[in-house]
Amino acid sequence: MKKGGQVDAASQALRELWEAGKKPQAIALRHSFFDTNQPPPPMAGLLNPRGIAMRFYLLALFEAQCRLDVGEQRVGSRPIAGRNGWADLVAIDGAYDAETGKYMRGGTKQDRDLETLRLRQVQGALRTMEKLGNDRHQALVDIPTKDNGHRLYDAFTLMAESGRGRLQTPDRYSVPKLERSKAFRVPAAFFLNGWVQVLHPSEIATWLIFQALSQHFPGKHDDEGNFLVGDVRKRFGLRRDAYEDARRRLCSFGLLRIARPKSEQTSIFSQPIAPRERYEPHRYQVVHGGLGEKALDRCLKEITFLQNELRKRKS
Repeated sequence: MKKGGQVDAASQALRELWEAGKKPQAIALRHSFFDTNQPPPPMAGLLNPRGIAMRFYLLALFEAQCRLDVGEQRVGSRPIAGRNGWADLVAIDGAYDAETGKYMRGGTKQDRDLETLRLRQVQGALRTMEKLGNDRHQALVDIPTKDNGHRLYDAFTLMAESGRGRLQTPDRYSVPKLERSKAFRVPAAFFLNGWVQVLHPSEIATWLIFQALSQHFPGKHDDEGNFLVGDVRKRFGLRRDAYEDARRRLCSFGLLRIARPKSEQTSIFSQPIAPRERYEPHRYQVVHGGLGEKALDRCLKEITFLQNELRKRKS
């Protein structure tokens, strides 16, 4: 991504889209994307570390809210390919082929095929989102087809965060109102500074959940931090290893921090506090300034630091 400048190019395309539209400071996302009465939620179907389905759905919400007012439904008008098409809004790993689901071997002329690969990954993301849920009731898009079965990707319809539903009439996406019990804010900087492009799906999911918790329980967040217990994590579709890795990376990238409850803060006159109980979960706070950095630069800096630390340990 760094070599081909894809993250910068995709971020520039998103910024142009944002500046030409309503310039929302935050995107509203319904809780039903990851919190449903009958788990697993739609988000769980987008956690595959390969492919861009999670990224693409969030980008589609961003695109819609740059153009539409609260309550308006998104009507398809953006082509998949070509200048300012959907493929222009995503950055991909040029070595990954969505058609085969494998990474290409050395010697492949990647630069020549990047545009084709982006198009294939967008189409693959749409197919993934079309098949979610039993009987596709959690499908996040609807793709019309011709009589011969050929998909008309350009004409896809975006569904609500909970999916199309089980009724014959699908629940098409409309811009939600920011209500504390139903939706939360995703800062525009998450899209404009490239974070949506570089974070893995499990990292995005974990960060979204802590964003929602911080806004639903703001006092708790500021005083003690929020936490995610195992039963809730499973209900959201996050495996333990994926969650543990995601929260560590989010902390290293400056998007989360381990909270130190105010009740545990000490002064030079205070008595030592009791050690943390074994069963007590770690609490986290969202770091609001972290999104202001360019995502790829921050991630590469962290990777370089970790590599240097590993070299020191080996020497």
